[in-house]
Amino acid sequence: MHTRPRIDPLACVALAGAALACCPAAAIGGLIAGVISLARVRASHGALAGRGLAIGSMIACVVLGTISWRAGTRFQGAGQTVMSAQVRQAVDQLLASELDPSAWWIQSDPRALLDFQRDVRQRLGPLSAAGVTQVELTAGYPARAQYRVLVESPHVQAFASVEVDIGSDFQSLLPTVRLRSISIAPPDEDSSDNSVPPLTFSVPSDPGS
Repeated sequence: MHTRPRIDPLACVALAGAALACCPAAAIGGLIAGVISLARVRASHGALAGRGLAIGSMIACVVLGTISWRAGTRFQGAGQTVMSAQVRQAVDQLLASELDPSAWWIQSDPRALLDFQRDVRQRLGPLSAAGVTQVELTAGYPARAQYRVLVESPHVQAFASVEVDIGSDFQSLLPTVRLRSISIAPPDEDSSDNSVPPLTFSVPSDPGS
């Protein structure tokens, strides 16, 4: 009696990887499973089937995985651009325009924030954010990021270190930022004076406390 060959289980694993190829790890796993399955089917001398399934799954893993990876890379780049723009806008509002404490900041004492704004302007004058660089990203809930911001005017140049909490806009699915702290280092001409502390403002560790 002729026994019908059974489908290699790894070919089914490759198919599952193709179905989940929107995740790059699943696409890679499916591709590897497909390669191994082809070798197993070939070595079984007819005892195992699934060659077509493995090949089709491998092709799907490559195509869908590549599309997903490219889309994810572009989305990530868009998210970083959006966050940098938000940090720049928040710092500009603090330094050079009317401050709305509820716009960009985690729950904080509005009076303390306005006092900090006044101190910065009295010491450094009107400034604007000229460049924003993300220097650290920490996963968690919420995720946090650290930015280095060049702030300057025609007569002053300084750097600000900004820490933000990262949220999400559920309509656009793009990230949003809420400032947690800012520390502005002394201008270049004062950098040799180590006794000059930075201008620093931060919200409490637990905003609700």
